[in-house]
Amino acid sequence: MPDGTTLHLTLLGPPLPGLDARERVAWGSVTTRFRPRTAVPRAIQAAGRLHLVAGTVVLTLGLPPCSTLESQVIDRAPLRSAHLYSLVVNAFGETCAEILTIHDIDGRPVIRQSPCSIEIVHEGSASRTPPRRREAMNLARSTCPGRHEDPVPPVQCRVPEDQNDHDDTRPV
Repeated sequence: MPDGTTLHLTLLGPPLPGLDARERVAWGSVTTRFRPRTAVPRAIQAAGRLHLVAGTVVLTLGLPPCSTLESQVIDRAPLRSAHLYSLVVNAFGETCAEILTIHDIDGRPVIRQSPCSIEIVHEGSASRTPPRRREAMNLARSTCPGRHEDPVPPVQCRVPEDQNDHDDTRPV
């Protein structure tokens, strides 16, 4: 699949009474057809059939009566990461920005929470000129309780130019 995962399909026969086993099973039918256009890989279960589509090929498998079709997405990537940002501005203009970084290393989560800085980028005119002014706010030692670590690289927040013309001193 495009995200690096694999779809694993298993056809199971009906359970055998009183045993932790199942009857042997085979596909009810197998047909192949070709499409004129390329399609993204996918599996579609409908009307007692499983349609496997990839490229220009469609493989249709008939599901036998009393069978079970199990599907499982298997992630083969050894590392996945996500970054979640949080920016809080209270009524007094005090700010707190943090980043929560989650690494999934072979199924084990590693979580790190730390302060981050914010870069405010003011939009230029509609003619796509470069930004007129930039400000950087280092919030590592701001009002976040108990946080005294080095900040991670800044997050960009865009402020439309017309909102900035009224008051350059307002808190972010």
